[in-house]
Amino acid sequence: MEVRLPRPSDPAALSRLVSAQQILCSRCVSEDDCEQAVRLLEELAEESGFNYFPALLTLASLYESGFEPAISQDGQKASDCYLRLLTHKDAATGLGADMLDEAATQLCSLVKDGKAKFEEAGVGS
Repeated sequence: MEVRLPRPSDPAALSRLVSAQQILCSRCVSEDDCEQAVRLLEELAEESGFNYFPALLTLASLYESGFEPAISQDGQKASDCYLRLLTHKDAATGLGADMLDEAATQLCSLVKDGKAKFEEAGVGS
């Protein structure tokens, strides 16, 4: 799934997003590069940081399919990212319906395929 994320308004957030994308689109990517890209995306997504929650779409995709050499397929982490995105307070106004639909569909598929499990008390917390 190729998604065009909305542009972050904060120049520092935009710089981190561009850096992560450049790393992931490089011809040759090392384990350190992958780990750095994940760190940059996680920093972007943190509500206490840049609060650029669309970065969760990229993280979810990376975890769902894996990214060699350092990001293993992990349906639970992908599901957590999709759930964080879909429950974000600004998701309905900050992302288009097509992106939200795709995230919801991917989350449902992961749950249906048994790649994600949520305990009743832990959902949305």
